Amino acid sequence: MIRHGEPELRRVFLGSLDPPLTAAGRHAAIGLRRKFAAAAWYSSPMLRARQTASLIAPDATPVILPELAERRFGAWEGL
Repeated sequence: MIRHGEPELRRVFLGSLDPPLTAAGRHAAIGLRRKFAAAAWYSSPMLRARQTASLIAPDATPVILPELAERRFGAWEGL
């Protein structure tokens, strides 16, 4: 299991907020490319998770599983 790279919005409760990866997050994901090989890739529907998966395995199509999405934090999101 790999957690997504660094999102543009940091140090807050993200929950269902869906920021893209920072340049550092994209670079870290690309750095994992040679370290991981899998027959199948599974991802949360969140943009940051899909971006991470596509950078690690650019030739693979991840299976999107809604149950992997982060929990909503309601009024706490973005705080």
